[in-house]
Amino acid sequence: QLRAAYGKLEAEVEVLRLDLADLQSLRDFASECDQRLAGTGIDVVICNAGVMAVPQRLDTLDGFEMQLGVNHLGHFALCGHLLNLLGRSGRAARVVSVSSLAHRLGSAARLLQELECPDVRQSYNAWAAYSDSKLANVMFAKELDRRFQAAGCQASAVSLHPGLCATDLARYVVSGKDEPLEVTYSKYAAPVQALLQATRGLL
Repeated sequence: QLRAAYGKLEAEVEVLRLDLADLQSLRDFASECDQRLAGTGIDVVICNAGVMAVPQRLDTLDGFEMQLGVNHLGHFALCGHLLNLLGRSGRAARVVSVSSLAHRLGSAARLLQELECPDVRQSYNAWAAYSDSKLANVMFAKELDRRFQAAGCQASAVSLHPGLCATDLARYVVSGKDEPLEVTYSKYAAPVQALLQATRGLL
């Protein structure tokens, strides 16, 4: 699909299976990377995948609240597994965490309670859980960058707000269901579909 969309690509593109809601999947992915990239290493890790505003509390396979588990803990574990490959090429490496302005609504106290006592169920709020996961992204990036600098590594870690992006991230907000926005939009009349598509980055 990438080649069809962008024509001839000079770089080789490989796709590996990875489920951020499953720590064993992360270990398997990292092991595969170790085998395939042992000679070249990794220059950039972009922690971008996520879920937003899941209506009811869901847990990952390892028992963590889904938004925190996918948006932060999965990426945290992934980066931990890949650290030995970062910078191996001799070039400066970077870890990029895609956060959100919603991190400003996050609560460090609430986040710590979820991390330290995942079995003690708090009253669930979809947006609070999302905001806490985005706060965790920012805190992780800051601390990882501090540790890189303290260790004298040729690496950096940053976090960012992505702006408006036409993705399916807002699927729960629009329909309340885990279905692609294209499916949700298809249920409306053509003029409404056109309007929804035009504002997809906002929704």
